[in-house]
Amino acid sequence: MEDLVEAVVGDIDVGDIDVGNGGAEPSSRQARRCQKLSEDSYLMDGRLTIHEANDVLGLNLPATEFHTVGGMLVARLHHLAKPGESVVEGGYRFTVEEASETSVRSVKVTRESFGEAD
Repeated sequence: MEDLVEAVVGDIDVGDIDVGNGGAEPSSRQARRCQKLSEDSYLMDGRLTIHEANDVLGLNLPATEFHTVGGMLVARLHHLAKPGESVVEGGYRFTVEEASETSVRSVKVTRESFGEAD
């Protein structure tokens, strides 16, 4: 059962629970899980919450079906995502960089250019 839950929502680490800081500054945990690569791209831990991703990207992705970036990929693809697979949400392409048999480990997030095909 735990493997199924982790496949949907990502790895669960009780030590990662954080009450946050009202969105004023990224928390140290959020900073560790999201690295800015360039003006339009990020490398995110698959366990980064949708709320944290929304804060970083300035989006309003719903956290009702899924709670993590990795969980969003699994939900949209309808299977455990493999490296290289991607989805476009909110004007950003989320591409799996690293995955295990049970979870999405890291995701490259790149702003889509206008006129680019999905």
